[in-house]
Amino acid sequence: MAMDWQVPGRGEECRACGKSFEADEWVTAYLRPAPDGYERIDQCAACDPPVDPAAIGQWKTRWANRSQDKPPQFDREGLFDLFRRLESDEHAEQVRLRFVLSLLLWRKKIIKLSETIADEDGELWRFITPRAGDRFNVRRPNLTEAELEELSQQLETLLSIRAADPS
Repeated sequence: MAMDWQVPGRGEECRACGKSFEADEWVTAYLRPAPDGYERIDQCAACDPPVDPAAIGQWKTRWANRSQDKPPQFDREGLFDLFRRLESDEHAEQVRLRFVLSLLLWRKKIIKLSETIADEDGELWRFITPRAGDRFNVRRPNLTEAELEELSQQLETLLSIRAADPS
């Protein structure tokens, strides 16, 4: 089942200048709206960010050859910033994306689930940041387990994170 926010995986070269990425090179990935949902744009450090349309999120990652065993690193702060910026957006796609981001951030121990609340609109999950104590409410969209699994896999593909990442 295809979801509205499905995007292609990482690129092999900079979308701005066309230079092929080299192993261990820092690459900035931008997530921006596209007619069919979202698109990912990978760019080298020398190129300016894409402008039209503006990115709704970005993160840095090290480009790794697909044959390498270790998972690439990603910018936790950039991912958390995207999660925070989607907080006030009530569009269904963004609510689903923010929910899946919360699951990833929870798995990475960046946020911690403090409670769940049932209300007339469904279920609200409350998270806190373990160190700072910041609180975040995340609406749990009405998704099947299969849809949740597919969204999680798509997000991991989008972020070039392997499920075997122990952190």
